[in-house]
Amino acid sequence: MASTQNQRVEKKIYGIFIAEDLIDDSTGIIPMRGLKSPLSLKDRFARRLSKMLDAEMDIQQTDNGNAMKIFLTRNRTISRVRVGLDNELRKFMRATKDALKSIAKNADGPQHVLQIACDDLWDMILIFNRSKIETIIQKLQKTLQDYQETFDDLVTRMFGIDDPEYKDQLLDRELGDRIISLSQRINSYDRSMKELNALVHLASETTRVLLHLQERLRSILEKTRLADKLYELICALGFPERVHSTMVRSARASQSFENVKFHLRSSSPGKTVSFAIPIESSTQPNAKKPLLPQRQEKPKRRCYIENKITMPAITPTLHFHHPQPAISSLGPLMTAVQVYLAREDKGLALVRLQPATKQETTQLIGTILQGKLLPMRASAWYAFGFVTTKDKDQEQRLSGLYKALLREADNSGVIFHELQTALEKNTLVTLFDKHGYGHFRQLFPCLESFLTTTPQQRSTVWRLRQFLKDPTDDEPPACLQRDYGFRYCRQREEVLHLKGIYTHMLRKLGPKDLHTACIHGRLFETAVKEGVEIDSKDKRFLNSDYGSPFLGLDNEGGLEVYRGPFYRRKLKL
Repeated sequence: MASTQNQRVEKKIYGIFIAEDLIDDSTGIIPMRGLKSPLSLKDRFARRLSKMLDAEMDIQQTDNGNAMKIFLTRNRTISRVRVGLDNELRKFMRATKDALKSIAKNADGPQHVLQIACDDLWDMILIFNRSKIETIIQKLQKTLQDYQETFDDLVTRMFGIDDPEYKDQLLDRELGDRIISLSQRINSYDRSMKELNALVHLASETTRVLLHLQERLRSILEKTRLADKLYELICALGFPERVHSTMVRSARASQSFENVKFHLRSSSPGKTVSFAIPIESSTQPNAKKPLLPQRQEKPKRRCYIENKITMPAITPTLHFHHPQPAISSLGPLMTAVQVYLAREDKGLALVRLQPATKQETTQLIGTILQGKLLPMRASAWYAFGFVTTKDKDQEQRLSGLYKALLREADNSGVIFHELQTALEKNTLVTLFDKHGYGHFRQLFPCLESFLTTTPQQRSTVWRLRQFLKDPTDDEPPACLQRDYGFRYCRQREEVLHLKGIYTHMLRKLGPKDLHTACIHGRLFETAVKEGVEIDSKDKRFLNSDYGSPFLGLDNEGGLEVYRGPFYRRKLKL
């Protein structure tokens, strides 16, 4: 028992997260306890700011509600060993006070003024928390390294490559895609503020849009300890953005923030609401000296903010060195493609290749070299235009076209780079022409338009086509729920029935005319006009989100409401 008590407990950056800590105030939804009791925004503001600042907090408002005083108290055991901490906190409080005042005064004023104040507040929060955020990122990097085989197996299952065991198994692809995206950004983190901001946003968005996240992580990773660790770190990484949303919502909701004052003192008057999280001493004998962040060119507003706040010390990025696996252990796909990879990429698993376009190029080449066709769910199948083919015969021909580029290349490394660069710049068509394969336009009439259009501007009709071609997929992505009426389906049978309807419509109309009907809100009328037989009771399904500025475009715009599990079912573990 004694040995157990003496074991070192790993410090949690922002403490333990409870359900209320995951409430996202950016949505505008009023969270409830039970059916009738709304949760207090004031209590949430106090708890979150207290957790972020490692301090006890007491909020006092005047009787008329026109002014507010916020008292902060540092843990006494901390104040003796961190002399400069209070000065750092005072500077943050002064800058925060100005931002909250501006938000409160412009709550109903000009949107651009309000946005500037919100952006200023976010910049201050991000800078103040940078040291903690980088520590969380380091923990995520180590977790990904420690469980590398598990993540590599997840990627294999998600891409459906070389794994017939999982061919017919239903996977939580929405969660799987996010885990892979998060791991890619974590592993390629360059310590820039831009990437820091992107990682925090990705983590915050993940906890917001994916319901039952912890249970779903346990299900897809099949390792409870890993799932719980990843869940804890994702919650912590996204916490600063949730604090920001709560502060903005509070300032917009209460005029007392127009006259808010912060006080840092040894003891707070009156009753305190304590959510303080003990922090470790900065004078540990084995602590490494912090490294200075890389110098970056900063916008004027950022320079102004940083002059007001002392930059917290940044712990150096940890590098974990693990022996590279044997080439044969990487699987047939990665073994086949080794000769095409750059020296620094040889021996790496697919998920370790960065950026995502390098993974997709690897998928394409590795699959072709094995004499196979890309799985329809593989991102490379979509990115390299296989979605525009009509049938397996056309897929074989397009695969042969890419194989000809590989076969005729003088240098395997150069052709890999050319394919990846062309994919990134939407110039694959130019690459075909350069190598004398301009006749692809006659073989694949829709390919040129698809490949020369930026991914964000492509039509969602291609996502529909990908969804229709896969008989095992019965969970429509968010863009198809918005654009093609799948949001009206409540059962799998209805989804499969609607897939059948669109299969007939696509065969009759073609991608271009079906897309036109979608963006003009005339799916049912166009189908009837073109002679597609549709029962009148199915008319309710053939409705797009007509009027949306994002309608028909394959990007993230306007999809927030369609995120989350499609069938709203409770997952079985």
